[in-house]
Amino acid sequence: MQLKSLIEKGVETVSGMYPEREAREMVFAFLEHQIGTKRHTHIIDPGYEVSDADASVALGAFGRMALGEPLQYVTGVADFYGRQYRVTPDVLIPRPETELLCREVLECRSACMGTSDMPPPARGCPSLRGRGSEVPIQVERHSNTSRQRSSVSGRGISTSGVTRNCLP
Repeated sequence: MQLKSLIEKGVETVSGMYPEREAREMVFAFLEHQIGTKRHTHIIDPGYEVSDADASVALGAFGRMALGEPLQYVTGVADFYGRQYRVTPDVLIPRPETELLCREVLECRSACMGTSDMPPPARGCPSLRGRGSEVPIQVERHSNTSRQRSSVSGRGISTSGVTRNCLP
């Protein structure tokens, strides 16, 4: 099967559950993980052939995604804060907002300890939003002169105040 046809079939299948643009991103992400193709392979090499075995695995995976199974469970891998972790359905998939919360906590830690040993920012990955309810998370920074509150929710992250000193 040609890669272009496999992509079209995958997007058609997964679009039953997700918007077409998100479905396309999921198909590209799966194919890159499974067979190592890039998003542009079908354009640069229009005749690129996918083995029958790989096409069969991909079509089965697209069917699972069309039923609502998260891409991370299908591939068995989830990205979090620039690292990849093995996941199964027994594991909760970290949300993108959790990366923002971790960044805030690490920045507070650096400010409190006077260090600048911040880990690198997270790599980009497709935004795959869950279907569950979102609970805002708040982190407060205290000092003897000010307090800063950071709030992470489905709408993003917001901060208020300025931290001048942190107490141990």
